[in-house]
Amino acid sequence: MHSIVVSCIAVVLTVLTLLSWELSNSWQVWWLVVTVCLVGVPHGGLDHWAGRSLFFPFAGKLWLPLFMICYLSVGVVVVAGWLVSPLTTILVFFALSASHFGIEEDGSKQQKSRFDSLSRFAIGGMVIWIPTATQPEAVESIMSSLVPNELRTQAIIACQATACSAWFFAPIVVLSWMIYAKEQPLVAFRLAAFAILFSTASPIVSFMVYFCGWHSIRGLTQLRVMHSGTSLEFARSIVPLSLGAIALAIPIHFLVGQHVSLTQNILRTTFVALSAIAIPHLVLHVVADSYRVRGTDEVFPQVGGALQ
Repeated sequence: MHSIVVSCIAVVLTVLTLLSWELSNSWQVWWLVVTVCLVGVPHGGLDHWAGRSLFFPFAGKLWLPLFMICYLSVGVVVVAGWLVSPLTTILVFFALSASHFGIEEDGSKQQKSRFDSLSRFAIGGMVIWIPTATQPEAVESIMSSLVPNELRTQAIIACQATACSAWFFAPIVVLSWMIYAKEQPLVAFRLAAFAILFSTASPIVSFMVYFCGWHSIRGLTQLRVMHSGTSLEFARSIVPLSLGAIALAIPIHFLVGQHVSLTQNILRTTFVALSAIAIPHLVLHVVADSYRVRGTDEVFPQVGGALQ
């Protein structure tokens, strides 16, 4: 049902975009902030579960402080990367996101061939490489606004390199779509709806629909299934890490903010802060996913599931 709903939302937003009816940039940014705080950040609220599985075998009772030190250290490096080397930071962020999104899309399917791996990566990265290829100016404008003025060229180069990758990934997605069209038509419908949305709508709207409306809600649903307690106990479990992650946006705002409009500062803070908590989340789950595709799900709890 979730797949059908989000697919229909993508179709409706595409139609509204083609009719030249879109929210203003400021409203898009504020809606992004709200949805990221409500569902985007909380979907990583149980990362300490996977962290315990990784650190407890060698750190014992010290696993939590060690996990938090490593988790936060990666976040600090990411923020520094935006300020010092945005080219590398953006490309690494894009690659990790595509890998994680792709395996979460197809979480129960073990790797059988090189094409499976490429298909996962290409499908998971659609929300990244499709807008950069079809709306280069819009994406470049957003990404260059996230970095110091003197380093904007690096952000543009990262976007252009990502756009070039579309020539490689597009045929893979088309072949994968043809397979899904025969075996899982609802999946094919959703992929098509996403592809058209990513090609036409504002990159901010596309990211909000995919990351918050699809990926994060799906992740929260799977976390709820994994959590054996009541709904209240589940909420209590994800709140501490979620609130801590949101609180990190405050110092980041003062660190990366510039003398620009409020909307631009909020957008910059949102994306830099999101990447600072997302990359540790992605690194953690790329490790978890590597166990999953090798058929060792017992090492890490699975978050996600088969493409439905």
